[in-house]
Amino acid sequence: MHEETTRSVGTLALALLFGGVVGFALLVTYSLAVAYGAGTLETVRVAWAVLLVLVGCAVVLVGIGGRSRRGGTWR
Repeated sequence: MHEETTRSVGTLALALLFGGVVGFALLVTYSLAVAYGAGTLETVRVAWAVLLVLVGCAVVLVGIGGRSRRGGTWR
């Protein structure tokens, strides 16, 4: 039970951290786009690209973490 609670808290902490990173990256992207005079459509496109890259990185990291926790084999 204690191990499950620790894992849940760790997962929640990682999710909050990732959410903060995504929010910060999107805010910086939007600010830079506005500062350089980009239109709304270009800003949205860049923000989506940044979001997709961050989500892709998160998926890869979760996959690597899950693989190492299971002794190096994919299930």
